[in-house]
Amino acid sequence: MNNAKVYTKCSRQIRAITLALGMAFAVPAAHAASVDFRDLSFASAKGQTSYQFSVGEIQITLSTNLQDAVLWWDKKDGFGVTSPSSYEEDEIEGLEKLLVSFSKPVALAQFSVSDLFYENGYYEMGFYDIEDQGSEQGFLATKGAQNGERSVDVSQDLSLISFSSLGRVEWQHHEFSLMGLDFDYLDGEHIPAVPVPAAAWLFASGLAGLVSFSRKRKSTSTR
Repeated sequence: MNNAKVYTKCSRQIRAITLALGMAFAVPAAHAASVDFRDLSFASAKGQTSYQFSVGEIQITLSTNLQDAVLWWDKKDGFGVTSPSSYEEDEIEGLEKLLVSFSKPVALAQFSVSDLFYENGYYEMGFYDIEDQGSEQGFLATKGAQNGERSVDVSQDLSLISFSSLGRVEWQHHEFSLMGLDFDYLDGEHIPAVPVPAAAWLFASGLAGLVSFSRKRKSTSTR
């Protein structure tokens, strides 16, 4: 094999390794999404047992935990749950849960609620549960907030989140509505993590070797 053919072959190998190195470090495009449940496009969900809509590649499903419960919606507050046990038909309270599931994992930055008030000397409380596994996290009303609105930071990857509240507890009432979500999602399928340091050294050493060999062959041919 003459020097020209060897040099051409090495050049092709270098390009192939460079492409593979680029693929190893490629990161899927991330997208930030914000959903305002007060938008009129959600009006048709009222009275349904579940409701599904899309954000980019993500399918999001809203549903309830009780067989005799349905979704409530209004343009002022967003989503609640109503059931025969409800005393506030437009909010989440008591035994009711509002479940929000995603077709693939997302990074939920925060959610926003309404109708969560400080009144009569106490703060109303709500709960969220990542993956609905019984590990509830509480959040309280913000004193003086307009329409009982507040945002709650989550900053977790998840496929499902549930919302609930205490309902009536002695003389206190605890309930709220889900007003919106802010989350990030990736294009395409989930890509397993690559052991980057090992991959980097492997590809880099191979590339360096081919470059060195190519230069030596070229230098020899010009003598």
